[in-house]
Amino acid sequence: MGAGLVHPLWHYRREAGLEAASGEGAEDASLEAHFHDTHQIAYVLAGHRRFRVGKRVFALEPGEALFLPAGVAHVAAGGRFRGLNFYVGDDALPQRGWLSPLVITLQEPLMCESRLLELLAERVRHARQGASGQRADEGGAEGLARLARAPGFDTARAAADLGVSRETLIRRFKRHLDMSPARYHRQYRLNVARNLLAGGAAPADAAAAAGFADQSHLGRFFRRCFGTTPAAYARGE
Repeated sequence: MGAGLVHPLWHYRREAGLEAASGEGAEDASLEAHFHDTHQIAYVLAGHRRFRVGKRVFALEPGEALFLPAGVAHVAAGGRFRGLNFYVGDDALPQRGWLSPLVITLQEPLMCESRLLELLAERVRHARQGASGQRADEGGAEGLARLARAPGFDTARAAADLGVSRETLIRRFKRHLDMSPARYHRQYRLNVARNLLAGGAAPADAAAAAGFADQSHLGRFFRRCFGTTPAAYARGE
C-alpha cells in the first residue's frame, strides 16, 4: 500500500447484538488485505466503492452491497463513497462453507439499520439458494486456516511438520487463502484483539493477549486493516 494513501475513517458501534460501522472514503483510500471472523455486508449509500477479492474486482454503486463470507481475504480498494458495514455471525446468517462473495442490490427508502440488515441478509440467503457451482473448501482452505491459527505459529516449522518446503507452504496459502502464512496468522491475531476490545478489554491488554509486542504495534496494523484505532473501536466510536 502506498505511503500517501489515506485510510477511510470508520465509526464502529455495537448494540443489541449488532455491530455496524459507518464511514466515508476517498479515491486514493485503501485498506490492506484482511478478513473477518464474521460475515461482512458492505452497503453503499452514496458514491462508489471498490473491493478486490483474489483476482476479482467488485465496483459497487449506491444501493448495492457486497457480502463477504467469514474468513475471505479482501482489499477495500478505495472509491469516493459513504457507506455502512455490517458484521454478522452465523446465528443471524448461517453461511459457513460459502466461499464466494455475492453482490446484492437493495434500492429501498431510508430505514433503520436493523431493518436494512434484515433485508440485506434476506437477499443474501435468496441469492445463495439460486446460485450453483459453489465449492465447499475443495482446496483445503479450512485446514490451512486452522494451521495458521495455532498459538506461536511459524511458517518454517509448520512446513517441516507437513513435510513440505517453506516455499511450497507459502504458495498453498496464497493460492487458497490469498495471503502468506505469516500475514494470515497476523490477521487472525488482529481479529482476536478486535473481539477482546469489543468485549471491553483495554487496548494494551488486548494487544498482549493477541500476541502483539505492545499497544502501538497492534494499533499500526489495526488502522491499516480496520480503518480506526483500537481505542476508538473499543469505545464504539
